[in-house]
Amino acid sequence: MALAALIFPLSYWESVRTIGQTYHFVDLDRGQRRNGKLIARDLQAQIDTIRTIAQQEKLRETCMAWIEKAERIGPPMPETIDFVSSYVRQRVSQLGLTQAASYTMHAHLIPSY
Repeated sequence: MALAALIFPLSYWESVRTIGQTYHFVDLDRGQRRNGKLIARDLQAQIDTIRTIAQQEKLRETCMAWIEKAERIGPPMPETIDFVSSYVRQRVSQLGLTQAASYTMHAHLIPSY
């Protein structure tokens, strides 16, 4: 990591961390559920930022290929996220939990939280 920190600027690492936060089904700041289209849009924005930084830093083609590979998951992602989320929501709703407990259960069942 120390060597990588010297190679990539701080804004790159901030964007990578933001991808992890963006992938959540619940907005961590507001506590509201997010749908697949919103998640995919936000992920694409972070990928665009990372690509711009990689181009500015003139990173190797292998780095650009990794970015392109990450970007290919974008188009089918909203449907997959919505399917998984609705399936889990349906199962959790059968338990009759409060909204807070429901979100906690959702987070437990979907490891991307």
